[in-house]
Amino acid sequence: MENNNTSARASIMHAHIEACRASGQTVGSYCKEHRLATSKYYYWQKRLPINAATTPTFTQVAPMAANGSAATICYPNGVRLELGSINIAVLKELLCCI
Repeated sequence: MENNNTSARASIMHAHIEACRASGQTVGSYCKEHRLATSKYYYWQKRLPINAATTPTFTQVAPMAANGSAATICYPNGVRLELGSINIAVLKELLCCI
């Protein structure tokens, strides 16, 4: 059975892991900034359940027009990939390669 001290540490590290992922920083720079050992970070990352909301996922893209439509792909970390006038068939081929 897990004691309160371990549970508290797990909760703190879970918050750090979520904050690191949301920050866009590398694990090394986040840990250095927050005075954490990277080995401790990875130890807890391995042992804590991964939140589905932070796990990268694919989203189905539905075409809005038959040909020559613009498309924007927004990633959870804020990166936007904007494609001007692109053929839907070409877009589908590109997405299969990612």
